[in-house]
Amino acid sequence: MQDIRLYSIYDLQAKRIDYNCNITDMNKAIRNIREFAESDRNTTGISDNDLFIDWEFVLFEHYKIVEYPCKADFKNILKSIFNIKIIYPQLGEMNMSEIILEVEKHHTTLRNYINELELIK
Repeated sequence: MQDIRLYSIYDLQAKRIDYNCNITDMNKAIRNIREFAESDRNTTGISDNDLFIDWEFVLFEHYKIVEYPCKADFKNILKSIFNIKIIYPQLGEMNMSEIILEVEKHHTTLRNYINELELIK
């Protein structure tokens, strides 16, 4: 039996996984976040990657069902979910898990931290 890929959303600001969890269709998970963001402003011209950066959500792939609602630091999420793969956001070859951990550690926004990284390069 082949493992089924599941997709869940982690909210960096709230530090939790909620109803956007264990979805079998990655595009549906993205649509859910896009619909949520639409209540704030028009997202038509925003790429999926920028959407996840600006609203501070992390879309990740996994194979084992995640219990939700789940309030936890991202570090604990990484430890508890085997074979986790971050789909969005992406920053080239950079390790997004490490970036997200740094964002939480320094209590900054994802966009601000990315901007700081650009200055370092």
